[in-house]
Amino acid sequence: MDLYTTMVDTTCSTSTLSMAVNGTLALSGGMRNTACGSLPPPEYDLNLPFIESQLWAAPDTASGDRNLTHWTKGTTALIGIPPLQTDEPLVGWRDPFIFERRHNADGVEEWGMLIGSGRKNIGGSVMIYRSADLTTGWRYDGLLCEADNTDTGAMWECPLLFELEKRPDGASRQSSASISRGGDAASSVLERSPLQSSHQPGEAPEDLQQEKQQEDAFRDRMCHGAEAQQGQQEAADTTDQAQPSGRWQPPAASDSEDDFDEGPLEVGAGSELAAALANVALDERGQANFTHLLCISPDAPTNPVLYYLGTMDQEACRFQLTGAKGPLRLDLGDVLYAPNCMDDPQGRLLMWGWLQERRKVGSYDYAGCLSVPRIMYLRGDRLHQEPAPEVMRLRRGKSWQQSRMTIAPEESTPLEGIAGAALDIECTLERGSATAAGLLFRSWNAGGEGSASVVYDWDRNVLEVVFLGGEARDSMTGGPIDMEDDDDGGHRIGGEVSMRPDETVQMRVLLDHSCMEVYLSSGEVLSTRVYRGYPPDGADAGIDFVAYGGSAEVKRAEVWEMRSIWKRDLDVGKGGTIFGSSDPVKKPAMFGSQPVPVGA
Repeated sequence: MDLYTTMVDTTCSTSTLSMAVNGTLALSGGMRNTACGSLPPPEYDLNLPFIESQLWAAPDTASGDRNLTHWTKGTTALIGIPPLQTDEPLVGWRDPFIFERRHNADGVEEWGMLIGSGRKNIGGSVMIYRSADLTTGWRYDGLLCEADNTDTGAMWECPLLFELEKRPDGASRQSSASISRGGDAASSVLERSPLQSSHQPGEAPEDLQQEKQQEDAFRDRMCHGAEAQQGQQEAADTTDQAQPSGRWQPPAASDSEDDFDEGPLEVGAGSELAAALANVALDERGQANFTHLLCISPDAPTNPVLYYLGTMDQEACRFQLTGAKGPLRLDLGDVLYAPNCMDDPQGRLLMWGWLQERRKVGSYDYAGCLSVPRIMYLRGDRLHQEPAPEVMRLRRGKSWQQSRMTIAPEESTPLEGIAGAALDIECTLERGSATAAGLLFRSWNAGGEGSASVVYDWDRNVLEVVFLGGEARDSMTGGPIDMEDDDDGGHRIGGEVSMRPDETVQMRVLLDHSCMEVYLSSGEVLSTRVYRGYPPDGADAGIDFVAYGGSAEVKRAEVWEMRSIWKRDLDVGKGGTIFGSSDPVKKPAMFGSQPVPVGA
């Protein structure tokens, strides 16, 4: 992969890890093997096919290994066995998340550790441990929070807890232009822990000219304060348009009604949204005052990652699940699971997630890759996610730009002159008379197998990807993700977003071979896999603008080809697995750029 880091599955499926502040690595998991030691006492044994212990390793810094390729295993476990089993036995005990608390109630500086768990027939839970020393002396301190039913899974894997920065609309911490010039990161270091924070609120937005406000809002949100680039190209001739491959049809209208009359909707339709907001605690002004985000990965990677927005009882170190907003989906797609997060030297909260494969099992030999880093913050009472502005450093230069272009209904308007499998696409779509509009990613497979449309449906207030024609991907999903079949054998993924009726849609699509991440300026993200096959020599990127039910307008669109994060370009000549092909392929011309040093 070019933009993404590949993950190789070298351990059992239950192993996970958490990086502590000083570089020490905590991980859990291990097969049930007496050769590694005696089994736990019966009263502490979860009776799983594997033994779960919290282990650790530290990087070999003495050798000057800046790439962290050499590690030393701890001689003893951080925590060897789970708490004593009760009449409601634990269904799991794994996935440590370590954070640093400044001082406990006695004024002693200490560490905290969250561990994912759940109780049989009760629901998922998050345990908390404390220690004054990172590698010894951990003691159980009860439950951070616990569900009272199994609707969100019996086991909460990979728990995360962090305090979110709050920003007003239009606020930005630091422009990407400043970052790309190597801004003074040390001057903006903000020491923050999930439970106690010293970070400052977002900076006030700069004064913008009235005529630029709407145009720059998208770049401010999507690019984290990036400076708007000047110049636009007039509308292009859209004649001689080819017909789109595949069909998009809206699903049957839902019988559920919106229970809220004012303001934009959040993720989740009708009753799901009502359930997420039903018990939200409001202050004396009738407003929610969220400070923390709790993120969980329920049961298995086939389920979506969920989150709650709420508050912390700092004294007791408990997340207030009652009164929180949620559960809501962290990502509207079908591949992201087990995310992790960190504070960077600039005080930004960054999150990565595991983007799984959706090809048939056995057709690949690695375990997916990581998403691009996302910046997480609160805007009002809603979570916003956006790609880190450093991603823009990978742009090779503006390769396609258009404005004020009409998309005729049921026809395609191609992005001409674009090549490459790694692209950064920004577009602003106005509804016109259309029901839905977006981008069609054409397949190079026989019969159009693997084509997909990324569309926003104004009538239903839904962002979705519709997969068209064939079995190029494994559509197996689980949990509450709604997967509806189309008449042509395809299926759709996605969900409701916080857009107002007929609002202009501002979208950014990061495409890296089969990996696709779709960001909206309203703060939602959809991640998925699109397996379009192998492009023939000289082929363009195979992307069209499309509109359904009427005509729409592309107010503005820009596309950049992206270079690799690696110092040497990726060689795809060994099996071509990034395109989903098992046949050897030659390196295509569109990957033939000169190697570019990272950060150049």
